[in-house]
Amino acid sequence: LNAYIDASGGKKSPLWNYLAALDTDAANEDLSNGVRLACLCYPIFFDLLRQEERNSPNGRVNRQHVARQALHAVAQRLHIPKATLYTALALMDVPRRFADSPAKGRGHRFLFHPGFPEALAFQRILLTAEKADLSCLNEWQALYAQQAAQHAQRGAQSNEPAAPDGVEMPRDAEEERSSPRRRPRHRRPRRATGVRESGTAAAVTVAESPADRI
Repeated sequence: LNAYIDASGGKKSPLWNYLAALDTDAANEDLSNGVRLACLCYPIFFDLLRQEERNSPNGRVNRQHVARQALHAVAQRLHIPKATLYTALALMDVPRRFADSPAKGRGHRFLFHPGFPEALAFQRILLTAEKADLSCLNEWQALYAQQAAQHAQRGAQSNEPAAPDGVEMPRDAEEERSSPRRRPRHRRPRRATGVRESGTAAAVTVAESPADRI
């Protein structure tokens, strides 16, 4: 990072423009460390990308590979968490997604990605630092706000209305129709042979004596 600053003009390095745009952005307090890391390393990434494009015969370059090269040294020295590193890697590929106006109907699926708000903020920081035109990005911002409002409205309509205070919600009909309960049957215990109801053994008669059975 120090080598890039010295090679790009020291105090006049483009890096300071990106960091200044990050500090003055309206969503600065809500941005993750991944966005901050991407802003810090984007000038290095941009220089490496231009070098690779000049050396490539067809001008096609793997942007993710270049982003890993730009972030490698910083990630190793600072022991950056993987979640922060992966967020910064993904953001390096964001500018091409906002290159065209959303009116063309392409790339609208990106609106529903969880990382879209941070991608939008990162692109706004880049354009502010480069003093570029924000009209196309403003169209994406307006479309995202419209989609978010429609999604919130659909969610509100799908929810059931809450019961007023002091009023109970009616129970389902199935709960009200309770099935009749059967009374448990009381089975009388069987009497054992030779045992009276009182529980005492019955007297043995002469006819039933064991001697008569021999």
